[in-house]
Amino acid sequence: MVTLILFKLCKRLFVNPNSTRSLKERTDIADIYLKLSFQVTYFLRPLFFLFYTKAIWNTLSLYAKILYRSKEILSLLFGNLLLFALLARVIFHDTAEEKNWFPNVAESMYQLILLQTNANFPDVMLDVYQENKTSFFFFLLFIIIQSLILVNLLVAFFYYHYNREIETTKAQIMRQETSRSY
Repeated sequence: MVTLILFKLCKRLFVNPNSTRSLKERTDIADIYLKLSFQVTYFLRPLFFLFYTKAIWNTLSLYAKILYRSKEILSLLFGNLLLFALLARVIFHDTAEEKNWFPNVAESMYQLILLQTNANFPDVMLDVYQENKTSFFFFLLFIIIQSLILVNLLVAFFYYHYNREIETTKAQIMRQETSRSY
């Protein structure tokens, strides 16, 4: 809307052959209009957010419902991570890897979360693997269980319940529309 008004004003300034203003004055006025349009749209951004607040609130409440339903899977993911962190502390006790990567349970969990996302996969594993070749099985088992099974299970759970909630919302809207039409 604002852009259309500014376009019409600029058209009047530049296309009108009867204008007594010089080209410099007309371009200065056009610059002022364009700067004003950017300032106006800058202040309209919160209004756009307010228009979509209900949709944002509905989406956040939907995510909260799904998170509440997935508490068992999230606790399984966290418990498995804690188990592997404790196992890493036991396996790599009194080694250089314990000082570098697994000094306490919290740091062990942090390093394993990074390993689970494959952010530092070679860093942790290669240092440990050079010292102890059998540590490969620990990391292989961790990656298979955490990254390939539990994270995919969590994503599938979220996907299924999100689609189910969307379908129930669509059905409620359809019922409301059909009840209004009769």
